[in-house]
Amino acid sequence: MAWLWAFVPIASLFKPFDVMREIWSQSMELSSGHTPKAPPLMAQWWGAWVVATLSMNLSGSRHVVDTEMDRFVLTPIAALAGLTACVLFRVLVRQVNTAQHERAATSVFA
Repeated sequence: MAWLWAFVPIASLFKPFDVMREIWSQSMELSSGHTPKAPPLMAQWWGAWVVATLSMNLSGSRHVVDTEMDRFVLTPIAALAGLTACVLFRVLVRQVNTAQHERAATSVFA
């Protein structure tokens, strides 16, 4: 169900972030039951993703296609924001993966 939010027009701007925050929080839960807050890295990832998406959509607009605004502003912004979002998402996924492996290892040997 988590991936379905990407296809709902207005919800796609905030629900995937909520899903990722929940996955991160559940993975980072400490044995004492204390759940840490989501890192600033998550907000940076989501911000970069939203900027990339909006820039790509504006760049594809019929009023902007093949203009100086498209070539020199929107396309580079979309590319840089998209690359930044990918790198930050990779870091988040690695953190979640590491935390889940550690939790699995401690629950097996506990």
